[in-house]
Amino acid sequence: MAGQLISDASGYNATEFDTKIPSLNDQANIVEAFRLYHYGIDNYNGTTAPAADSVHSHLKDINDRLQLVEVEDYVHTITGTANEVNVSTSTGSITIGLPDSVLITTNLTVGNNLNVSGNLVVSGSTSTINTSNLNVEDSLLYLGASNPGNVLDLGLVASFTDGSYQHTGIVRDASDNTWKLFSSVEDEPTTTINFTQAVYDNLKLGSLEATGNISAVNITATGASDIRIPANTQTASYELTLSDIGKVVEMNVGSGNNLTVPPNSTAAIPVGSQITILQIGSGQTTIVAGSGVTVNGTPGLKLRAQWSAATLVKRATDTWVVLGDLAA
Repeated sequence: MAGQLISDASGYNATEFDTKIPSLNDQANIVEAFRLYHYGIDNYNGTTAPAADSVHSHLKDINDRLQLVEVEDYVHTITGTANEVNVSTSTGSITIGLPDSVLITTNLTVGNNLNVSGNLVVSGSTSTINTSNLNVEDSLLYLGASNPGNVLDLGLVASFTDGSYQHTGIVRDASDNTWKLFSSVEDEPTTTINFTQAVYDNLKLGSLEATGNISAVNITATGASDIRIPANTQTASYELTLSDIGKVVEMNVGSGNNLTVPPNSTAAIPVGSQITILQIGSGQTTIVAGSGVTVNGTPGLKLRAQWSAATLVKRATDTWVVLGDLAA
């Protein structure tokens, strides 16, 4: 039985269905015609395999593919390489799983809660936490892990606006190794604080309150007192400096010598500061007022004898009084 392509019979361009059907000149045999059209052969008996390019084969392939998609327990897995996302699919759901180690080289945004059961390591140089409450179980906060040569200020800093944007905090100043409680710093802190802008805050610990200069109110010692006053020993005439505040200046000189009180323009010693003078040498020490300075004392401004002591108290910018074992 002769035949033609389906596409030829329908008048369209060639298709992948190249099964032949009887032409108009063939003898009419409807059974063979349907066998040839559907199975690609005109002697199909139900057991012989249809032609591979027959309509039957193409329809069976389509049916098999549809059934494959509809099987409920079918699972299709797409596995990426290391650091990629592994995707597995099943009917009605898609499951995404990550490998043991994931490297994300661009930004990652999490729009809801993020729970981390292991350690969280942040390697960036800047970390910002926007939260109303921060709960930390560690009893110690470790600051300055990479502080080479004591060049970074260490401490806690906060910001507030009180007419102007400023910072407050308690910080150890690396330039003088001193802990400072401050406010009014407008410059944004980086690794150091601009202490030239600082105003130093008051401090209250129990019954001890410091407002500007330290004033003690209702201090009770519960154990043995261990207040230690450092000494500054000199072997010649000497002029006081800022570092002498709160110390005992020991004059260990064998002949007459002078201890000079400098003007405020030379050494801006705060008003209220006290400095003790102790003559431990045989040479008599005379307290001398520097340029523009007034030192009051009675009966005079000389330490009376070896081992005599007196205390200088600054009462105004360039005005002092000396109290102790003095002579005219």
